[in-house]
Amino acid sequence: MFKKRSGLEADIENARYTKDWPSVFSYLKKYAKQYPDSILESVVKAEHAIDIRDYVNARAFLERAKRQDVDNEEVIALYGRLEWEIKDVDKALQYLMLVHMPLPDHLVPPRIARILIQSWQIKGMCQEERREYKQAAATYVELLQMAYRFYNRLTSVDPLAKPFIETAHCRLPCLQFENVNASIELTREALAVPYELSPDSSQKLLRHLARLLLRNSCSGSYVAVKDDPAAPGLRYVPRSIQEEAMLSLLLSLRLNDPSSFDITEEICQVYCRMNLPAPIVEAYERLLAHQIGDVHQFMQLALALMSSGQYRKAARMMEECQARDPLNPVFSLLSAKLNINYLRKTQKAIKVLEEALTHFTGVARSKPENRIWISRLHMSLGVCHGKAALEAKLYEDKKIYQKKALFYLLSAKKIDPDDATTEYHLALIYSDIRDINRAITCVKRCLTLDNTNSKYWGLLSLLLSSQKKYNAALTVVNHALSEDPSNTDLTIAKAKLLQQLDEPLQALHSFRSAFTQYSVLSPLEEDKPAETPRISGASSVHSHGTESKSKRGALSIEDTQSIAQSQARSLQLSVHKYSLDHPDEIAPTNNPLLTRLWIAAAEAFAQAGQFADAAECIQEATNLDSTNADILYQEGCMLEMQGQKQEALSLYARAISIDATHVMTMIRQAMVALESNDSYFAEQILSSAVRTD
Repeated sequence: MFKKRSGLEADIENARYTKDWPSVFSYLKKYAKQYPDSILESVVKAEHAIDIRDYVNARAFLERAKRQDVDNEEVIALYGRLEWEIKDVDKALQYLMLVHMPLPDHLVPPRIARILIQSWQIKGMCQEERREYKQAAATYVELLQMAYRFYNRLTSVDPLAKPFIETAHCRLPCLQFENVNASIELTREALAVPYELSPDSSQKLLRHLARLLLRNSCSGSYVAVKDDPAAPGLRYVPRSIQEEAMLSLLLSLRLNDPSSFDITEEICQVYCRMNLPAPIVEAYERLLAHQIGDVHQFMQLALALMSSGQYRKAARMMEECQARDPLNPVFSLLSAKLNINYLRKTQKAIKVLEEALTHFTGVARSKPENRIWISRLHMSLGVCHGKAALEAKLYEDKKIYQKKALFYLLSAKKIDPDDATTEYHLALIYSDIRDINRAITCVKRCLTLDNTNSKYWGLLSLLLSSQKKYNAALTVVNHALSEDPSNTDLTIAKAKLLQQLDEPLQALHSFRSAFTQYSVLSPLEEDKPAETPRISGASSVHSHGTESKSKRGALSIEDTQSIAQSQARSLQLSVHKYSLDHPDEIAPTNNPLLTRLWIAAAEAFAQAGQFADAAECIQEATNLDSTNADILYQEGCMLEMQGQKQEALSLYARAISIDATHVMTMIRQAMVALESNDSYFAEQILSSAVRTD
């Protein structure tokens, strides 16, 4: 009799496992006739009703089973599942808390194991719904411990229980809010389970791992996955956070549609973190080839093209963005930036901004929060007209552009009076039209709004030096360097001011500090400690090599010769050694900042009477940029100081052939012509200089 009942129950169980419900009901009909007091029929029919979402009948069957056996945990577990599926989280959790974990040495049948695994998975989801995240994490840990015991260390997982175990593996890392490193380790462990994960679970875990790696850890704390000692070299081991994140996302992409937008976006974020814009361009171009892109995708492609130096393509993509969303001022501002900064199309930038201002102003006036965008558009138009004034060849055109620039910048200031950037550009325009007092007022206003921006301090020092207030300018530069000691531009400005104040030794020390800050050489030992550099901002104080200097100070130029020569040789040797160690970083190429450093150092050595050292600096600058008019001008000044007037004139002529608007060269040409009693030529040159500036 017992064998017959066991056989019939086994047949029912096999049919339930394969979801063969007709066979199940056929077996149950026989079973109910022979064993009418058993709850098996009610339990199986309740399970089937829940599967087909017939919740009314499911509840009726469970009520009948409960009357037959009130403490049956399978019935309680099904009650919990029913309440979870009808979204009654509190009742579901109330039932599931009554289900007990079996003792470690207790033999659990496969069906009961499956019910327990599912119950713990639903319990964890309920706790997450109630934001009981610590309890949910503990529930998932218990689920995995049971699965580890029930299924032989997860090597032989029941296919029907597998989705619940995968859910626990996917959710547990997401609940480690206070310990992201633990979340990373749990995600790696989940990806390394003995059973085969479903594609959906694998993709979720891989993307989660990539996000954790990019968001949380720095490269210094990265610990790579250990290589397999049994098979060394047969498995690739990532060596950085970005590398592991990229591998995770690429594997996730293989499990999904290759044109998946979300995963492609995350891959592009990794490339961005690795400072590789070219693969970002390829990824977005491939994505747009598979589907019609939206504005966001075109904008991201445009930004990637900008970063990779493909400015013309970037401009076309930005035009596409403008065509799709003409009322978005961001696209117009970015398009103008491309045209004015990279493509040198100032007039096109002006046209783009004027059209954007016309479109946007009409719809934005009714919304106060949009005033900031109107202010930005006015300010950008002011900057563009200021750039057009610098490029204008006729004096009348220059005045017209300057007037328009002032109009737009003052309009931007009226709309947003607390914008330091607008004040800064106003100061630049005022300085261009030689209204230095107003320019200084604007810069001081900038500093009251934002005293941490180094370029504001740098501009103030330039304006003060243009009024020959060199001590005040030096005070400003020193203050700025106290906030930003590593600013190379301000260190150059300090050196030039020291030259104006007849401090050649300190000027040479400052130039060497500038080279050190540029990371071309390591700090060199000095006979005397140099001043601690302090400030920030772009500065270019003009000091003319042919002006006479008073010999004041504790040391004369002769006293500084040996030190200056030693510093020049140290500079040359250090840069030569660095160029051998880093050929790609200091190869002969157009490097504006380093070129300007060498020119300024040459001027300092020339004024100190160290013409051989100055010539070496000129040669280094020429190696970096052979078509720079400033280099020829400085070399001409050096020759002029040595009395070689004709050679200097030849260099000045070459400088003018490279840059016809180089006013300082014109002035030196005129001065040499006057010294040679050629007043007619001097008058012509000075007239050209006045027309230029």
